[in-house]
Amino acid sequence: MARDLEACRSKALSRPCVLATIVRLLDTTFLRVGNEEYAVANGSYGLTTLRTRHADVRGSGLRLRFRGKSGVEHEVHLDDPRVARVVRRCRQLPGQALFQYQAEDGSLHCVDSGDVNAYLDGIAASVGHFTAKDFRTWHGTVQALELTRAACLRAGTQGGNGTAPRRLAREIVAEVARQLGNTPAVCRKSYIHPAVLALAEGAAQEDAQDALQRTWARLARTGSSPRGLSAAERRLMAFLQPAPHRPRAASTKPARATRPAQRPTIFSGTTQASNCSAVT
Repeated sequence: MARDLEACRSKALSRPCVLATIVRLLDTTFLRVGNEEYAVANGSYGLTTLRTRHADVRGSGLRLRFRGKSGVEHEVHLDDPRVARVVRRCRQLPGQALFQYQAEDGSLHCVDSGDVNAYLDGIAASVGHFTAKDFRTWHGTVQALELTRAACLRAGTQGGNGTAPRRLAREIVAEVARQLGNTPAVCRKSYIHPAVLALAEGAAQEDAQDALQRTWARLARTGSSPRGLSAAERRLMAFLQPAPHRPRAASTKPARATRPAQRPTIFSGTTQASNCSAVT
């Protein structure tokens, strides 16, 4: 994707160039990819269905302002020279559609969500199937973990009552829903990883603080890889990995028959109870 964005410096607005720009916006704005049927029937827009009037470019700054799904008004400000350069050139093309590309014969073509998902399949083939919606799920989960972490670190060693974890979870879901432009119910169901929800929703236990402190300490040792991810994204990746198990001391007792070991899952070690105060 970075190569395609860099190639946008050339004269033609190629298909890879425009699609890379849209993917960059998906990753930085949390906006929906868009559906032309919604745009025509409801006058609501997403990235691929934006019109020229929805974008304003000044220098390296980009502002997108439009009516989205369910009538939610969006206004996004972004400072990204490469994206701003492409959007400025797109606005100069004839037609109302913002994102168009030029074929080799000079003809103009609009892009849709299918084009974006096909592009993602090509650049992310090594990690499996990945769609435009996954960006919103990823960033919703990142935000939920960061809000949980911030609330717990603020609470320190203060004990919570039985309702605090549930109140914390509700407030976190509501804030993530606000950022994504969803209802809390939809956000909880589709945009936050269940392991992160479990961290905030867990019932208070006597050893909850110790478990949480071990979790935050482990996430603080994430380092600087993979490249291209923010510190918050690296913490989420570390959180979703099973915590390392300490080897047990050798025992002289006869071994007991056990059932076959189960395959580890992505949720291992991530459902400690929360004993935090509510978000403030």
